[in-house]
Amino acid sequence: MPKRGNISRSTRAASAAKKRRASETPEERQHRLEAQRQRTAESREAEDETVHQHRLEAQRQRQNQIRAAESADDRDRRLNAQAGWRRDRLLELAHQPHVLGRMDRQCPHCSALRWKDEPASICCHAGKTVLEPRRDPPDVLKRLLTGQHPDSSQFLKDIRKYNGALHMTSLGAKQREQPGWNPSFILHGQMHHRIGSLLPDPGNEARFCQVFFVDQELQTRLQWATGLNGRLLEELQAMLHACNGYVCSLKSAVDLLRNDPQLQSAKVVINPDARPSGEHARRFNLPECSEVGILTDLDDTEGAAQTRRRDVILRLRGGGLQSICDTHRSYDPLEYVLLFPFGEDGWSIGLKQDRGITIMKYYAFMIQVRPGQFNSLHYGGRLFQQYLVDQAAKIESERLNYIRLHQKDLLSERLRGLRGLPHVHALLWLAVKLKPDQYDAIISAELPDPVADADLHKLVAENLLHGWSQWNAAESSRVVHGEWRMQQALSERVPGSER
Repeated sequence: MPKRGNISRSTRAASAAKKRRASETPEERQHRLEAQRQRTAESREAEDETVHQHRLEAQRQRQNQIRAAESADDRDRRLNAQAGWRRDRLLELAHQPHVLGRMDRQCPHCSALRWKDEPASICCHAGKTVLEPRRDPPDVLKRLLTGQHPDSSQFLKDIRKYNGALHMTSLGAKQREQPGWNPSFILHGQMHHRIGSLLPDPGNEARFCQVFFVDQELQTRLQWATGLNGRLLEELQAMLHACNGYVCSLKSAVDLLRNDPQLQSAKVVINPDARPSGEHARRFNLPECSEVGILTDLDDTEGAAQTRRRDVILRLRGGGLQSICDTHRSYDPLEYVLLFPFGEDGWSIGLKQDRGITIMKYYAFMIQVRPGQFNSLHYGGRLFQQYLVDQAAKIESERLNYIRLHQKDLLSERLRGLRGLPHVHALLWLAVKLKPDQYDAIISAELPDPVADADLHKLVAENLLHGWSQWNAAESSRVVHGEWRMQQALSERVPGSER
């Protein structure tokens, strides 16, 4: 054990050295460290093999003793501090396989299955969204969807064509076809559903819902939809006449308007929310069905005008095309007759007002997989893809509509001064004191090498360079002697700049 005087002298020497280093200028510190590195290098060059191995062994023993004495928390902090230095600076862009696992997590409220990493509220929001189970489709359609019909293969391949030959509305959208195989259904532009009069004008061919009410129904469908199986199309057509509420209702309305001269100028109305009950005295339902009503005298009161904004009002002939509001209950069943063969209602504003079911909650509930429940949507193939794209566009449209109607609630003062590309302000707490030359080794604030790391260079150039939005990177910046410098004119052309 060293003498007490030696310990005292060692402590005083350490304190003096600490004071000297604290008063060093950066140049003096660099000079001292460089001299120390040279002495260490010269000393190790003079070592023979025996001395070299002895020094390494002593160093390993000291390291093992230190690590054997450290606590679990100290070990975790040490490993976390070292983790950053073991990472490669180059961004690894290779796609790594991701395994979803089995869809074996079941919701206790609605019995929907989900994957382990999906949120528990994705299906019914913990029991807050409650809808009636879907009915099984008619036997002929179910056998076609499940591959138990002789014509299933051809039907599933051309299911969008069969639906297009039978639907009652026209889908207004542009489909984008990619070259080669197209596994996805892509639409661009505004989407809308339109419906015309119940009967074609003289000299015009029947289209969409009009085809259901003409004599040569099958021949008319095959004229517009070539390449389909006529026998199978006739089966599906007969199925809709037997079970679809809108087909039955509109057919009864057409027969009534044809046979009653006093109703030639009347209009057929599809109520936007729920099935009509207790209607106005001038508005009455057909006795055979409950999907539509006949309007004989338009009421000019303000309340009736509000109701008619979303009504689907059809004339026997004429009147042109009418766009169906995407919040109307008939928006889905009139277009997707093979997904909703009974004419089941889609989402409407009434669901949101009565039960707090938003449009996104509704369709999230509809598309879930539930054991023991047959959901014909999952068997619809390309038609199901079209349906999903249609509903996604409807959700985005309603979000934009909310912004348009709630301008007073969205205060612009909250958004003043916010411009530029998306970025993050992060505060990092470091467990170990790091020197600038250490974190400079892994944190880079310069453009990556376009040759050695072309992918990362492209990402940084496209997403992390701030400039006037109408300029491209080449116009708003330039490379000068290997350094990236912004043009001085930039500050003069940024809107709202005070400089």
